[in-house]
Amino acid sequence: MTPTQKIVAFIDGSIYAQSVCHHAAWIADRTGAAVDLIHVLGPRDTSGKRDHSGAISLGARTALLQELANRQQAWAAIQGQVFPFLKQVLQGGNTWP
Repeated sequence: MTPTQKIVAFIDGSIYAQSVCHHAAWIADRTGAAVDLIHVLGPRDTSGKRDHSGAISLGARTALLQELANRQQAWAAIQGQVFPFLKQVLQGGNTWP
């Protein structure tokens, strides 16, 4: 092999990756070739079907509406405390109720 040639070793997270690296290094040491290691990913698990339509499942709408109502109620409580305080500050007072 000439120095411009190279060894391409494909590795992953398996137990064989270390052995592949050792063998590629052994061959490179004897031939003078460069080594390229390429990390590969295995096939993805697509056994479970996923819904990517954007539609929400049963019960999710109710839960989202309840969360929205809770947040609006909390915001109203904050407004009830902050806005009178700001009005008082603008009128010359500076104490928190």
